[in-house]
Amino acid sequence: YQRFLKPLNNLARMVAPSKSIDETIDILLKSDGRKHSFYLEGLFKLFADIYGSEFQDWRMRMKLEVEDELGAYSDTISFQAFAQTKDTPPYALREMEKKKTSARERLKNIFLKKGWFLENGRIGPTFVELSTAIRTADWMDAEEERNKILKAIARELKEIQELNYNMDNLEEIHKLRRKLRWFLLYLQALDGFFTLTDDELVLREFVPLKGAKIAESPFSAVPVNPLVTDPAELPRHVFLAMSQYVEDLGAIKTVGEHLESIKDALLASRRFAPDREARQRNREALLRAEKIVGETLESVHDKGHAVMDSLERTQLVGELRRLVRNDR
Repeated sequence: YQRFLKPLNNLARMVAPSKSIDETIDILLKSDGRKHSFYLEGLFKLFADIYGSEFQDWRMRMKLEVEDELGAYSDTISFQAFAQTKDTPPYALREMEKKKTSARERLKNIFLKKGWFLENGRIGPTFVELSTAIRTADWMDAEEERNKILKAIARELKEIQELNYNMDNLEEIHKLRRKLRWFLLYLQALDGFFTLTDDELVLREFVPLKGAKIAESPFSAVPVNPLVTDPAELPRHVFLAMSQYVEDLGAIKTVGEHLESIKDALLASRRFAPDREARQRNREALLRAEKIVGETLESVHDKGHAVMDSLERTQLVGELRRLVRNDR
């Protein structure tokens, strides 16, 4: 269970110097708090399939009460910062500021109400409850757990393998990226359960990624744990291919979200095209957002389709599933 306690303890240490709930929120955003909360959510997501309902309950609490809310507030900061570098009308920027303030207040209230943190910024009773649940769970022996982890990951990859995602829908692009990203996150959060090898027998077109920029990305790092004596193996270049697809989809998603955030800010202001009927006003807001961002929604969709076509052609997800399933 140490792999669960590691991100939990990192979060606790991170906020230890805090003197208020507001300072805690700032620390979490500036010190990789989202990464550690993601690790916890990912571990509970993966292990819920192995250990059952209590793990699923904690997974949903981590998702809905911590990660989703941290992410929503973080996004408002990023969207506003981007818009400020562009020719965004001041009235739209004011709407973005309102949304950011509202998201922060909501985050603070949920942290306090759900017991994750206290007014003085320190960890709350929910942290203690979660730590206790982890320590007292009925953990199975290492070999049995190892096999079940591999099977659970293979099942998730099978679901992704069908690639049934509509790239003309921004939320579907986000959904595909999130599904692929869980695989990367599992390899990091499992803390040495997987090791990367230099075997280059499969999917050789991705071998050059070993010398590419993606190989230096922190999202492409897989920890080595000397306490794990029998790690599962994956070819490094195949793992890097997944990381590259996640990065590419992330760049596409970010452009789409900037378009949507600026469009929504324009529409939220009564100063934008107040005499237009709703559909026309929405269309004009999108056109204005595209001009501000310098990209079109159509180009976002086209790039999404290109990634999807590449995934289908290379059959990367299916090959990863085969490698995970046949580790033994």
